[in-house]
Amino acid sequence: MEFYKLLGWTQALNYQHLDRGKTVDIRNGSSLDLIDSPFDTIAHTIDIRRINSNRSTGYFNIPSVGVFVWRLKSYSVTKTPAYCQQAVGNHCFTFSVLGNDSPLFLKPEPETDPTHIADEFNLPVPIRRRLFEEQKTKLYGEGKSLQIWLSSTRRNQTILELVQPEHIIAADLSHWRYLPPKGFVAVDPVLGRIAFPSRKPPGKCDVLVRYHYGFSSELGGGEYDRPLPQLTLHKLYRVGADENNKTINAAIDQWRQEQAGQVQEIEQQKNLETQY
Repeated sequence: MEFYKLLGWTQALNYQHLDRGKTVDIRNGSSLDLIDSPFDTIAHTIDIRRINSNRSTGYFNIPSVGVFVWRLKSYSVTKTPAYCQQAVGNHCFTFSVLGNDSPLFLKPEPETDPTHIADEFNLPVPIRRRLFEEQKTKLYGEGKSLQIWLSSTRRNQTILELVQPEHIIAADLSHWRYLPPKGFVAVDPVLGRIAFPSRKPPGKCDVLVRYHYGFSSELGGGEYDRPLPQLTLHKLYRVGADENNKTINAAIDQWRQEQAGQVQEIEQQKNLETQY
């Protein structure tokens, strides 16, 4: 980031840069959210402190250039139950199944142009409330950053009903004070909270969510690839929807059958050795 582009200055009539050097527009809430962030667009007065000072750094100067690095990565959680905050009300939920507030992260989009400077949609950053309100169609939906379903059982069949984007409202759900109108669902991406209308909660329907959380690396269980090394002296029995064994019990039964066959083969070999 070249910080000289964020210096406030008087426009020259023969060399105009109308996209920078402006005073603060207090009506632009999204730009105000990004002050002093890597995506800052507000003009600043000059700061004569060195950017590499060991005591007190200053960024906004003509020779100052900064590089921003993101420590956290964005990891997905798909169709997991949302946690109902029954102590608050049966219409209040958190994206985290543990019931804690967890900020929602963007699913980064790859840059197609090598000359493009990365913006929020290209990086694993937390979702701001104003960004979610302004870019809801880019953040909510199939293959995007988050989704919400209502799951119900009818005639022994599970039916998933996706909450449509036009029924989603970006809101501040601090202290659970905001109540969405009938037919809408409020989402707070900063706290990772969901609020349904108090007079029409999900009821018997389960709330399932898909979202992304931020963490420093692949640790423990997750949807990322976790290959298991197979020892040469042992046989690995895999269980899954795409495997021969659909359940753990099926894998155990296969193991017992093979073990019984091996024992029978060993006994036959001993009998042959005794006869000869």
